[in-house]
Amino acid sequence: MIVDGKPWHCGEIARRLRKGHREVLDGMKVRTHRELRQAFDGSIWCKSWFREDRLMAMAGITGTVGSAEGSVWLALSDEATKHPIALVKAVLGHMDEMFTTKRRLTTIVLKDDREGVQFAYFLGFKVEQAVTINGAEAMIMALERKSRQVA
Repeated sequence: MIVDGKPWHCGEIARRLRKGHREVLDGMKVRTHRELRQAFDGSIWCKSWFREDRLMAMAGITGTVGSAEGSVWLALSDEATKHPIALVKAVLGHMDEMFTTKRRLTTIVLKDDREGVQFAYFLGFKVEQAVTINGAEAMIMALERKSRQVA
């Protein structure tokens, strides 16, 4: 079941965050719940994925409504990764929804989060720029879709 994201989902997904992602963030001394809540508060679109009443993932897009570009974020539980087909279908379906108003999506992926990097590449994101965030190496990645021509 996919529902609109709620503020209280941020705390729950922060506690259930995928181990690899959590380890990188902990090493950076990032307060995960606070970061997720800030991403949520800055989002123009946010969804939460549930399976059997358990929060599996949360995602959002930040930016302005009128902009052709948005920045996406995704927080997954370890449990979500045990259902890769359902996860990919949900993410791709929502990316199609995002691309109805956006032409370019960007995201930041931490280099030490191998699974996160692999998933971004799988979705079609390409590295644009290497950056350092709180001492950790990261990549700004982007995905573009051409605008549709209306006859």
